[in-house]
Amino acid sequence: MRDAIDSIDRDIVRLMAERGTEVKRAARFKTTTAGVAAPHRVEEVIANVRSLATRMGLAPRIAEAAYRPMIAAFIDVEREAFAAQQASDAEGPEAADGPPAPP
Repeated sequence: MRDAIDSIDRDIVRLMAERGTEVKRAARFKTTTAGVAAPHRVEEVIANVRSLATRMGLAPRIAEAAYRPMIAAFIDVEREAFAAQQASDAEGPEAADGPPAPP
């Protein structure tokens, strides 16, 4: 049973890593820091997670208890990605590609 639980944990962490990648990608499309954390969207996600949990035989409170802090952590990741993107944009294209090639 321990191996089965460990395997499930690996799947959960792998999926969280994929979520993190998508969150960072989403930061590129935000126009403000405030746009990163949309409270209405958080509530939509929670409602969806609760519904999925019910359909899958998991108590919705357990899914919500796991998801709320995870969403908060991913919002922090997205804010960091947004800030890094803004800093990169402010430095101009040379910052991303390095100095111009000599003539």
